Amino acid sequence: MPYFDELDFEWDEVKAAANKQKYGVAFGVAVYVFADTFHIERLDERDYGNEYRYLATGLVGTRILTVIYADYGGVYRIISARGATPKERRLYYGNREV
Repeated sequence: MPYFDELDFEWDEVKAAANKQKYGVAFGVAVYVFADTFHIERLDERDYGNEYRYLATGLVGTRILTVIYADYGGVYRIISARGATPKERRLYYGNREV
């Protein structure tokens, strides 16, 4: 995994505004999930046609967030960001055990 400051992100501004309204999470803040050393990433196994989507869960400030994104040749396109579900929080904290 590249360092956080080496990652490129993009998103649709209209979708970002709708996401902020619905979930209270700004995409510009949500990208910091990837800065969390303990963040976890997994494939979203639902069928999106030719697009593979991933879920990344990590700590941003005091909240555990989950970001749904697609990787377009090293550019992470943010699709959605929200507070993690209880199951996602358990996975995250399970990953932190040393």
